[in-house]
Amino acid sequence: MKKKYSLIIVLFILGFYSCSKNSANNTPPPPPPPPVEVPFVVYTAGYIYDGSITTATYWKNDTPVVLIPRAGNTTNSNAYSIAVSGKNVYVAGSNAGLAVYWKNGEQIPLTDGALASSIAISGNDVYIAGYELNASTNVNVATYWKNGVPVILGDGITTSEANAITISGSDVYIAGTIGAAAAYWKNNDVVPLTDGSVYTTASSIVVSGSDVYVAGSLNSNAVYWKNGNTIQLTDQTNFSFASSIAVSGNDVYVAGGIGVDSAVYWKNGNVIPLKNLAKYSAANSIIVSGNDVYLGGMQSNTNNFNFVATLWKNGTSTPLSHPDSLGYSYVYGIFIPSANQ
Repeated sequence: MKKKYSLIIVLFILGFYSCSKNSANNTPPPPPPPPVEVPFVVYTAGYIYDGSITTATYWKNDTPVVLIPRAGNTTNSNAYSIAVSGKNVYVAGSNAGLAVYWKNGEQIPLTDGALASSIAISGNDVYIAGYELNASTNVNVATYWKNGVPVILGDGITTSEANAITISGSDVYIAGTIGAAAAYWKNNDVVPLTDGSVYTTASSIVVSGSDVYVAGSLNSNAVYWKNGNTIQLTDQTNFSFASSIAVSGNDVYVAGGIGVDSAVYWKNGNVIPLKNLAKYSAANSIIVSGNDVYLGGMQSNTNNFNFVATLWKNGTSTPLSHPDSLGYSYVYGIFIPSANQ
């Protein structure tokens, strides 16, 4: 009997030990730490005017970063477009007649007698669209630069300009003008949007899937083109313009203005006035991030065009700060890293 009881006790102890061990091994791991929230950042690019010259500037949220002019503080410079890749901030513009871009504040010259109007980053490559002057014919020639090397798009006889650039896969798309006609280039091949019988401009371009969208103005009226088909945005009774376009899902957003004093944007052709108390305003760029619509431009509360750089979020305006008390500042370009990933 003692052996039987001893065996039962041993088995009981082994079973208890085994259950305790399994229980310890099955203890759920501690929950993972909460994800680190990345601060939301909006970049805008433009200029600050001090009463005598304009200085190329970009803003990170509301903080201005003044870019170094070509010849100290004695020449005009402007920033027209901005892009961010990783920790690097790229800005395209002009400085005393020289097309340039800045990488993290360091100026990189492109071509003299030229202008850099738009910038896009693809991998390690920097693409910039603009134009340069043909000295022999004295006309602007649409050009883009890839890593500083110019690629001529225009013929040098008819005035042409490249106003916007975007990269889709291995394809380079550029919107611009040739004479009085709007056009875009795909890998250097021109695609006319109008015949030039009335003055048109192509200001912005975006590619969504297999569709190409271009925003601009046709005979002083805001329009955009989808795969070459014209979509009117106004009733053509007032002057209007379309300066920038963005596509999110099935929705098409276009920034611009109606008249000379009213900033607006259109969503799927429906006009949405921007909320401000300004006498003059214009929306020059648009980007969509999630459910939020951001626009960059300017507004002025005086009759002397005392412009203030402005950022709108879902229609509500926020003037951007700057170190100069005169209040002259302007936004041309906008970029949100999370919206471009």
